[in-house]
Amino acid sequence: MNQVLDPNKDVMQSIRQDSVGGLFSRPIPRKHVSYNAYEKHIQDIESKLMQQYRCGYSALHKILIREKAEQIRSSKFWNS
Repeated sequence: MNQVLDPNKDVMQSIRQDSVGGLFSRPIPRKHVSYNAYEKHIQDIESKLMQQYRCGYSALHKILIREKAEQIRSSKFWNS
């Protein structure tokens, strides 16, 4: 009876391996931001922005990058 209730270990192992790398076989690039001791105010602003946009750290940075790109789209930045 326990064999029926226990999931197939091979299937569970492959699911765990797939979930580590996501749905794609190539690695996902990751970056981080480091702050100096005197930059606590930036982290405070970051927290307030995450609350305002109702998102996490990673999503906030992506949103802000997209917004800034929209702001400078018509400038020479993209045409260089």
